[in-house]
Amino acid sequence: MTTGAWEAVRKAVDAYDMHAVARLAAGFGVDERREVAVELAAYLPVARANGEQDEARRRERDIERWQELHAREPGTSIYSLPEAQELMRPRVLDRWIEPMRVAGAATLPGAAAVAAWLGRRELRRRTARWEETVDDVPHLLAVLTARPTAWQSDLAVRLALRLRGARFEPDNQVRLVLEMLRRTGAEPPAHDPLTLAWLAASTPSSATLAKDVLLDAMVPRLFETEGVGRALRDSTEWPKALHKLTALSLTGAARVSRKALLSGCVGRFLRGGQAADLRFFVRLHDLLDPTDGEVAERGRDYLRLLHSAPGNVAELALKRVRRLGELPVQEAGEAVLGLLFRPEGKLVVAGLGWLERLLRDPAHDLDAYAAALATALAGESAAVRERAVKLAVKHQARFSPLGAETIRQALELLPADQGDTLAAAFGGEANSPEQAPAPLPPRSLPRPPEPGRFESAPATPEELAELRPSPYDWVSSELWLDAFVRLADRDRAALAAGLAPLAVQCDDLRYWTSPWGEPADWAVAMARELNEPGAERTAPSRAGRPASETSPMREQILSNLGGVPTRTMAERLPEPEICDASRYVPVARFAEVYSALLDGRLPPYLLGTPSRADGGLDAAVLVERLEGYPDGVVPLPWDLRQALLRLRRSGREELVDRARRLPGEAGRQIAKRLTDRPAEPRVTLRWTTQGDHPHVAADPQGDHPQGDNPHGAADSQGAADSHDEAGQRAATDPHTVTDPGVARDQRVVSGVTGDPRVVAEIILAPEDQALFGDLLAGRAREESCERLLPVLPGYREVVAARTVYALLSSWPISRPDRQDLNRLACAEGPCGPGMGLLLAWSLLSGDHAPPPTKQFLWMAASGDLPGEEVGRQLAILLPRLRSNLPDLLRTLGELAEQGAHQEVWQVMTGLLPAYLPSERATTAHTRLVAFAADAAAWAGARGELPVIADLAARTRTSDLVRHARRLHTHLTNPPPDQPTAPNL
Repeated sequence: MTTGAWEAVRKAVDAYDMHAVARLAAGFGVDERREVAVELAAYLPVARANGEQDEARRRERDIERWQELHAREPGTSIYSLPEAQELMRPRVLDRWIEPMRVAGAATLPGAAAVAAWLGRRELRRRTARWEETVDDVPHLLAVLTARPTAWQSDLAVRLALRLRGARFEPDNQVRLVLEMLRRTGAEPPAHDPLTLAWLAASTPSSATLAKDVLLDAMVPRLFETEGVGRALRDSTEWPKALHKLTALSLTGAARVSRKALLSGCVGRFLRGGQAADLRFFVRLHDLLDPTDGEVAERGRDYLRLLHSAPGNVAELALKRVRRLGELPVQEAGEAVLGLLFRPEGKLVVAGLGWLERLLRDPAHDLDAYAAALATALAGESAAVRERAVKLAVKHQARFSPLGAETIRQALELLPADQGDTLAAAFGGEANSPEQAPAPLPPRSLPRPPEPGRFESAPATPEELAELRPSPYDWVSSELWLDAFVRLADRDRAALAAGLAPLAVQCDDLRYWTSPWGEPADWAVAMARELNEPGAERTAPSRAGRPASETSPMREQILSNLGGVPTRTMAERLPEPEICDASRYVPVARFAEVYSALLDGRLPPYLLGTPSRADGGLDAAVLVERLEGYPDGVVPLPWDLRQALLRLRRSGREELVDRARRLPGEAGRQIAKRLTDRPAEPRVTLRWTTQGDHPHVAADPQGDHPQGDNPHGAADSQGAADSHDEAGQRAATDPHTVTDPGVARDQRVVSGVTGDPRVVAEIILAPEDQALFGDLLAGRAREESCERLLPVLPGYREVVAARTVYALLSSWPISRPDRQDLNRLACAEGPCGPGMGLLLAWSLLSGDHAPPPTKQFLWMAASGDLPGEEVGRQLAILLPRLRSNLPDLLRTLGELAEQGAHQEVWQVMTGLLPAYLPSERATTAHTRLVAFAADAAAWAGARGELPVIADLAARTRTSDLVRHARRLHTHLTNPPPDQPTAPNL
């Protein structure tokens, strides 16, 4: 016998009313609770299915409402309308979840069952920015606190143990767990996710934390839980709040023990970790500022931290160790040795100063410090080595034979000049002066693979009907359009029959909507036009008819339109200023074919369909296609434009006469492109953090550089300017124009301050202005290299420059990958800063992929590698990716060994002037110049580099200066086969 409780709860769940569920549960007895509990689990899939159906119906109503607004307000933006604002407001999805959670919490008998119910995957709300939040915690607390106290405590602990992962913001489950623990007084379990959840839900205020009953249990766990340091690495409020809690209150007792915090920090330091993750504990320790007594109590711990703790912790420990007074000889020697082993120059210098003070004490046995001194002699810093050599020579007489032997073992690690000084005092043999490596034997470079033939278009209407043109697959769009035109010329009736299922998808309402932004939008209209000639022009006459009671919503909208005219072709095309060129060109070609279909002027086939798999079009194929056009057939303008943009650069000279004999303007344009390859668009890159758009402009005076590399000195200056801005600080003015005469596009897209963008500035040659037109005028988002390159297969520098916009962005947006680099390395056209940046980024493993060895070698073999530009872009990236320098030098060395030694030296000639410092040098600069000296020898390079000459002329000797002198000597000496002029 049923009580009717479940039926009432089910109705409340179906109505998405958790308030009603809580009210019903408050009046239930044991039998009613049992009846509801039995039915709940089986109803979960039903509730979810009902909710999904409701959401689907609501989305369909919203879509129809959007279409109605578009049709009612032609040619205007509808987003400011009140109706549109209502459609865009956040919505609550999966509204059945909270009523089901409340029902289970109120009726399931055991604490384990309730904890499992509230932790079920289906009942976890995954909120997003566009969703409205729902708070079910008050209703859950209302039904749970009606249970016995011991039961509530058990549930609180069980819920806490079910928490998983780190939460950056407290969700409903976290808030419920913490509130249950506070209300029941249950001991919080030692569970890392619980500690992180408490952090996320707590306010870092001493006044608020002091009132929290969970504080005493949670504070010790801050130093034990993994992830606390990562969560609080940037927080300054939490250290301040905890420090204030150690102050004595009016009652005379501190809310948190100072000793517990200090011991917790030191213990956390000893456990190790990343420097950034320990930043919070360092801040807290500095605020606590231990006294001399507290430092002495933990003296051994601070000494242990000098050896291997992260740099910020080691500095903290060194500061405290200096307050310990004189240490035993053994402990002092180990501490200094630990400092001298460290990679941080500041700590090494501090350790060397400490060692110098210890060596001055006549009471000390210097053999205890021999290992530390030998470590300093083997250091990377020339200044540290020089100082260590002077100390060793100064105190040589106080070392025993055993200590002297330890010092002598460092001789083989010292350069010749420092080794000679040490050997004179301790004996042994110093290294001979460094010799340049022998030139590498020549090796043949691998040629880039030739692109294969383009796929064959569908041969029958049935095959075409199975193909769907996609905006994300350029091949499908090309094949569909090419097959449609050919089949329409061959047998239009058969094509209409084959595309009849596609024609059904084009209803009358489509003619009032715009834009048609995808090839498929035009494909369905073309299919309908074949099956129903004149449908485009008869649609207005059907508007205004009364809709029947059974007509669907779309017919009702069409009936309400009355005599509103259909859109023109221009209105249906997306605006090129806010559209990717890779998206706009295919859509424009579909629109052109559709318009020709309406007007009865379709050609027998298209000219612009590629003949190569990379999107290229062979000149012989293009000429042959145009020769095959019957008399009187005029090529479609966009089709001819795409053909010229795809025209390959090789094998064209013998076709000029044939092209000149072709009738009409198309033949003259093709002959001109085959005769004189116009100057390439000139590209410069500029870094910004303001999210501004790339832009394109015409060369105002037609003064365009000619030759294989048309980028000239402007690019070098642009790269140097970019290095100053991007390598050191963000650009201060996002609208600075790099090149004179360029009109800046002032539109700005939303971006995150500090997130770098690489803005392409493209100047077109006069010959290319009509061809490119407004294709490069703007962009609404990052361009896809995979889709843009087939549109501009002969202009890889333009493609590269358009796709590196978000290369260094920390946001998950489109950026070129290794497959894109493969495509560009095999493409045609000169290279400039865009390709240079992409190659530099890959060489530095910015994309976390293996080194681009084969792509580098391909471009070197074809003579297209922009070596100096790669070096200039490396100079821009190295300040951000300095830790990747060893891998970069190793990769460049491998490339030189594989035959690209000349190109590797070209990279160095671009990198050295842009990256080497004018003042303070680092080990990175030293490694770079040492490698450059080897690369110059491999390439047999000659010719002075001013930046190297300046370094070599410095009077103070360092490793950097020593390698610079070696490089300068090689560059300025005559080649081995050139005799030196005799002195007269």
